[in-house]
Amino acid sequence: KVISGSSDKTVRIWDVSTGGSDAVITSFEATILSLVVTADGQSFFCAGERKEIHRYSLTSTHTLEASVEGHTHNVTSVTISTDGTKLVSASFDKSIKIWNTETNALINSREDTDLVYSAMLSPDGTKLISGGSNQKVKVWDPTDNGAVLNTFYSSKGHYGWITEVRMNPQGNRIFSAGLDNQILSWNFDQTNPVVVVGKEGRNDVSAVAISPDKKKLVVGIQDGSYSIYDLESGSSLRTSFSFRDIQGLDFGLSNDKFALSNSAHRLEVRQTSDDFILMGFQENASRSSTISMSPDGTKVVGSIDATVKIVRSDADIVIHSMEGHRNFIKAVTFTHDGAKVVSIDQDGVIKIWDATAGTLIRSISGAAQHLSCLAVSRDGAHIAVGNNSYKIDLYDLATGNKLRDFSGHTSFVRSVVFSPNGNWMVTVAEDASIRVWKVADATQVQKIGIHASWPTAAAFNEDGSALVTAGLDGTLVWHAFFDESTADPVSACQDSDKFFNPTTHNCMSSCPPGLFGDSFTRFCSVTCTQGYFADKSTRKCVESCPENTNLDFEHKVCLVKTDSPTPSGSGNDEEDEDEESKTGEEEDEVSTDKSGESASLLFISTASLGIFLGFLNF
Repeated sequence: KVISGSSDKTVRIWDVSTGGSDAVITSFEATILSLVVTADGQSFFCAGERKEIHRYSLTSTHTLEASVEGHTHNVTSVTISTDGTKLVSASFDKSIKIWNTETNALINSREDTDLVYSAMLSPDGTKLISGGSNQKVKVWDPTDNGAVLNTFYSSKGHYGWITEVRMNPQGNRIFSAGLDNQILSWNFDQTNPVVVVGKEGRNDVSAVAISPDKKKLVVGIQDGSYSIYDLESGSSLRTSFSFRDIQGLDFGLSNDKFALSNSAHRLEVRQTSDDFILMGFQENASRSSTISMSPDGTKVVGSIDATVKIVRSDADIVIHSMEGHRNFIKAVTFTHDGAKVVSIDQDGVIKIWDATAGTLIRSISGAAQHLSCLAVSRDGAHIAVGNNSYKIDLYDLATGNKLRDFSGHTSFVRSVVFSPNGNWMVTVAEDASIRVWKVADATQVQKIGIHASWPTAAAFNEDGSALVTAGLDGTLVWHAFFDESTADPVSACQDSDKFFNPTTHNCMSSCPPGLFGDSFTRFCSVTCTQGYFADKSTRKCVESCPENTNLDFEHKVCLVKTDSPTPSGSGNDEEDEDEESKTGEEEDEVSTDKSGESASLLFISTASLGIFLGFLNF
């Protein structure tokens, strides 16, 4: 027989000889993540997105024999020891537990510091191996001692969650598989692993979101990973995975949790502090869309195929399932007050829903087909949608009337966002441009070409003072945003011969560590204008390096003579800033179209994710 478990919350038992299904078990009532058969072949354990482990009979009745309780969150893995006497379980509650397979009683428990995805006992039973979200393979003493005997972690190791760990029968080699598309082999006598199966992950940025308090940035990648950054310190907090390509991210007005959607047709809410999954909703479907969190943080809205779903943020319970679209829904969002939901589909239909009643308020037809992106102004007055005619259409949300269109892009529009005050709209498109528009009259006031490939996403921070854009080139660009009513603080720095710190928004005579004062732009930046070098001793950009320094020409950095050029990926934040300075070799194209009063995107840094962190890391 073959036993399979699925996200449809069923276990199926198959006859190998006929290929037919002998039985279907539906009593687990949650997505199934792991199954293991007992040594005598008379029963099996089932684990998944619930706290209990179920034990079922493999006899003709397939009855539930026991519910093994002790974990406090989803159980991600169950394995049985070689001698068949012990069951090992791993969980998102950061624990590993060892159970007696005869009595189902708990024998021992290990507490890790991060989410555990897989665990097993070595063939001789003397070691307990685990792997999880911290990208480390750990070896534990399975006895009461409980000590960590060894940790396998390397710069050449996994860069994503470890989803499976196994040991060879000889007990001298561990194999680990991860969401980074790698299978690695670890030898107890070596530091670095051997790549058994390796595939370079994609770094295409697909979604970005900034927390309302401006302290956290979440970046979604098309390989299914997302990274969380601390915008105050500039440090990378961690990188985690969400099974499939990230399609949407949103904080709403919450700082402690965020919502995400992925191409596995899954809507999730996770804690910002530790990636704890507060809600995971999934249905069998062909497509899903972006996601939005309600302002009060109690609900999320997404779509499955042509149906809009409003789901509780603390449990996978559907509040409203709203049907009416005839084709795949491309994007969906709450209005800022949470009272309405707006959705768009590939047929060019816009629908406005009552979020409380779950009923349709208005349907707007006649827009161009293949709508690509959606935004609603914070005051709830306007809806903006991008389409395949390279335009952005603006609608009155209250009446459904089209007000005007915005023309200028020469390719598909990928993302549209309103500034918080509603005066400006920023769009990014496959023509590799970022454009700023005046909402009142559809005037294009600025065009910027920074990304090497398509920009794919954009997001304002809560007060509209900064904008982040992301692209398929794997880069993030951080912009200071000043509208016509805001005095330009850079001019004050120029008048006083100081440098503008874009994070603290003030003028400084000396830039903080990791940044360099550029006399050409008057910015504290991680890079210097072409032709200048970053002098670490003075934290300024200079035309030639001082006598007490050596020129690292490759990285365009003046190094103190006790320093040495830093190889890429050293793992040292301060040293890696030297590597980051090499982007100073590239000149950035910034072209501006202005008509009278305008908003201004002040370019600060074009860089990979690592360099973006260097810019913030001080």
